[in-house]
Order: sequence, then structure tokens, then C-alpha cells
Amino acid sequence: MSKMKKRINKKLRNFLLISAAIFLVHFLFIAIYGLTASSSKADVAIVLGTKVDTTGQPSQRLQERLKVGFNLYQSGKTTHFIVSGGIGKEGFDESRVMADYLINLGVDSTRIIRDSLGITTYASAVNGKVIMKQRQWNSVIIVSQYFHLLRSKIAFQKMGITDVSVEGTKTYFEWRDFYSIFREIIGVYYYLVRK
Repeated sequence: MSKMKKRINKKLRNFLLISAAIFLVHFLFIAIYGLTASSSKADVAIVLGTKVDTTGQPSQRLQERLKVGFNLYQSGKTTHFIVSGGIGKEGFDESRVMADYLINLGVDSTRIIRDSLGITTYASAVNGKVIMKQRQWNSVIIVSQYFHLLRSKIAFQKMGITDVSVEGTKTYFEWRDFYSIFREIIGVYYYLVRK
């Protein structure tokens, strides 16, 4: 092998090692941030939507988010909810499914506001700001999967909401979390530069 090829191979190997190290640091940071985050008392908790099963019931992932939200309600950390999610491919309005689930757990329906247009994290942040302004709420707890919390917090802060804390699922894990965290690495940087 020529010296030129050896030099190129060495540079390529170094580039791949550095890239892998950078990825691993980001991966761990997002996971650790979400798993160690704890919320402060707030005017409202916003539970972000995710998949509804074909039966019309919240998926296990969504149930875990709702249980986290309910625990915040029971412990007195919040008194109101915004449930934010759109209509998924299964044909169900995530916000309605979430509201029904919380009501079945014992939350007063008058303490739940549905956002059926929260089809993305960013849309949930935009809509959440409008609802909070209408109600004169200043503080929020965002509830989602642990790996989704950093990007969610950035989205809400971009809306000018300064009192943002987060609370995530810490006992429910899936193999797809690895893919999700990889996606979040890209998403966090995209949200940081997004207008």
C-alpha cells in the first residue's frame, strides 16, 4: 500500500473515531438529561401526544406519559393539563384519547384543555403558548418520553416561555429508543437554529 493510501486511511479512521465519540457524547447527554430531569411546580402540564393503538386506546408509550402527568397532578405540582396531539394514521384524535384517559384516572374534565393541532413538538409549543397566554399561565411542565425532553424544552423556550421544566418517563423503555435518541440529536440542533 502506498504512503498516500495509508495517510488517507489513517485520516478516514481518525475521522470515523472522532465522529463516533461526538455521537456517543450527544447520545448520552440527551438520555441522561431526560432520565435525571425533574419538574418544578407549574400552572399547567402539557402532555405531548404519540401513537394511539388501532383499538382507540393510548399505546403503552402514551399511557406512560399520561401516568407521569397524572402523578404530577396528584402530587400537587400542577392543577391543569393541556393534552396536545393530532390525528394519527390510526384515525384517532390523540388529544381526545389522552383527555379521556386522564378523566378515567380521576382528573376533573374542566382541568383539561385539548389541543388537536399539536401534530409536531413545535406546533404543540406554538399552540401551548397561545393557550397559556389566554389563561394567564406563566409556568409549564412538559411531559414526554425521557429522550424527547431536551428538544421539547427548547421549542417552548423559543416561544418566549421562560419558566419551563420537564418530566419524563423513566421506567418504560423500547428498542426504538436508540433510533429515537439518534433522531433527537439532529432535532435538538435543528430546533436551536430554527426561527
